[in-house]
Amino acid sequence: SGVIQGMVSAANTTTPIAPGDSVILDSAVTVVGSPQFKTAAGSDSNFGIMIYDPKSSSVLTPGFIQVAMNFTAPVMWLVAAAAILPGVFVEQAASGGDVVTFGTSTNKLRGIALDPGATGQLMRVILVGGAGALL
Repeated sequence: SGVIQGMVSAANTTTPIAPGDSVILDSAVTVVGSPQFKTAAGSDSNFGIMIYDPKSSSVLTPGFIQVAMNFTAPVMWLVAAAAILPGVFVEQAASGGDVVTFGTSTNKLRGIALDPGATGQLMRVILVGGAGALL
């Protein structure tokens, strides 16, 4: 559907996230669980936009929000071939079907990591399709 639920990151403590605000995944998260979002800076490539919540006009940690994602492809469990942070683009590793941070080699973009990953660990990845897969 292109919408995902997650929670406001503990790192987003001073300014609540409001509907229409751009958000990014918190790359400091080290535990797999609900995706954690923080407000995107103007220089960030946003992950998505917070959707209006009729129960609350803005949400501060540890509240839950829904985000309209820039990526609308399926979410798959993939194996990390190295340490990967949430919110980074990933590519297929040099061998096998594992993934590494995009730019590690010249392999094609596969998706964006929803979870942190360590070598050999399963992690959720939103696949990119269409023109994004050609990058």
